[in-house]
Amino acid sequence: MGLRAPYSVDAMKLANERVDKIMARIYLLWLIGVGVGLIKLKADKATFNGIQYSIGNPEVIQGLIFVAVIFCYVAIVGLAFLFSVQYSSLGNRAFLRRMIHLACGTTKTLQRPAAQIRVIKTVARQIFGLVRPIVAIMFLFPILHIALFERPALELAFKAIFYG
Repeated sequence: MGLRAPYSVDAMKLANERVDKIMARIYLLWLIGVGVGLIKLKADKATFNGIQYSIGNPEVIQGLIFVAVIFCYVAIVGLAFLFSVQYSSLGNRAFLRRMIHLACGTTKTLQRPAAQIRVIKTVARQIFGLVRPIVAIMFLFPILHIALFERPALELAFKAIFYG
């Protein structure tokens, strides 16, 4: 009996495509926000579809871009929640099963000696230990930068949103 994938392959591809698109938007918005901060962009008016908007506090632009980044993170968390409810679970056991599937593919694992199964599990744990921190760093880098180094711009944006 071969080891089956613990999720729908088509659903996983669709979820990965959506997450990749959102992550691309996160990095693009984050770089735009950092660029706005570097060149100290202060715009008084913005035109969108022929309608002019006046900006009361030009320093808020960078913070609003960072708020958009935070909303993109919320979208990814929502997508992950929906995927976990519909197709799989995000617990360590399900993730470890994915790593075992990655380590041995679709070969028959139950017909192997116990020593080889232990080796497969060890390789899966090593993959698990290597992949998780790398993905976490790549995923959280923009929001950590915003939270640690761009807090004043973010505070200005929240004040502009909630207090006018």
